[in-house]
Amino acid sequence: MLQSEFYERTGVTLSAEEYAKVERIYDNVKMDKDHFCEEWKKIRTNMLFNEILDAFETLEKENFSLKDRLSSLESRYESDIENERKFSHDKLESLAIRLIQNIDDVSRIYDILEEEFTLDFIIKVKLKENMDLEPHERDHLIKKL
Repeated sequence: MLQSEFYERTGVTLSAEEYAKVERIYDNVKMDKDHFCEEWKKIRTNMLFNEILDAFETLEKENFSLKDRLSSLESRYESDIENERKFSHDKLESLAIRLIQNIDDVSRIYDILEEEFTLDFIIKVKLKENMDLEPHERDHLIKKL
């Protein structure tokens, strides 16, 4: 409802701030404009109504504040999860590099590596570190191409 419509129905002139309060109430009730304006005229000077309205506004502000805090916490949480994922991936890659570089019995250790890491991951690490690929790793890459 527009402020001009409110004035036409009630004959009451309100400041923009006062009308904003009325509009918030109107937006939260299920009444047509005429019925709402009739009821508003009846209760507008009621002290209890005004106290309830003030309490509603306070709760509304607290609700917006809590939503902002929740949104901020969700953003921080998502950022923390992403950072942890990147950190874990970097640690995993570092471990794979050390294992691959320091294995003596390649065939025995390689089976363990393939169980813990995917072959794609092992190839990626080896290529990144300029390490030689095993024949079956080359075959795997060729099949993927």
